[in-house]
Amino acid sequence: VCEAGDEDAAWLPAEARAMSAVVRTSLCLMREHALGPASDWAPYLRLLPKSYDTLENWSQSELNLLRGTSVHAHLAGLRDGSGDLIGMARLVYDKQVGPVVRAHPQLWPDTS
Repeated sequence: VCEAGDEDAAWLPAEARAMSAVVRTSLCLMREHALGPASDWAPYLRLLPKSYDTLENWSQSELNLLRGTSVHAHLAGLRDGSGDLIGMARLVYDKQVGPVVRAHPQLWPDTS
């Protein structure tokens, strides 16, 4: 459904069809999530975790527990101005997924 040349992906905006398979898959899954119970993928989507316990999702207080370790030092280069970690998922969303979703709110009515 998310392949660039797939006829079923014709609903994807042109700029999204030119993006990587990972981004197209993300957009497709977000669209299916927005469709809710009407989505053929609803049973699968209900099985996905609601949150993840990865470093990019840790709070500042949790990250501060790593202070003095090589991990904390390594993560220093991956923080934004507020000190929050900028992980790959956030970068991809901010630079690719988010702009497409915001430009086409009729396709992704609920981006929460």
